[in-house]
Amino acid sequence: TGSTMIVKSDPMCEDPGNLIWIVLASTLGTFIAVLPVLLSTALAKRRVFVAEEWTDAQRRYHIRKWNCLSKVIWLYDIALMSACIFFTSSFLANLNQVDYWKWTTSFVTIVFRWALLMP
Repeated sequence: TGSTMIVKSDPMCEDPGNLIWIVLASTLGTFIAVLPVLLSTALAKRRVFVAEEWTDAQRRYHIRKWNCLSKVIWLYDIALMSACIFFTSSFLANLNQVDYWKWTTSFVTIVFRWALLMP
């Protein structure tokens, strides 16, 4: 098929050959990757309450609610970033020295282009 399928390939790494399976797996993987970001965005959306007059109880309730939502958003995003760092660290721990430096160089190049050249 391609250069990835050489004679020395592990038999477990066979070409799946089923287009439906590839499309379903790709769609599921994309959904799983996007779901945490969508959840974070949904948590961050808040309504603005406008009233002519506020009682002290109403004001305290809404301020308390906003503060609680802010803490939930922060905790969720910190947990999400921690999971991403753990996943990346697990990936890097399983690379050999040559692949590690290739991956690190690619990553630094992409971040550099994204942060400095794109804006």
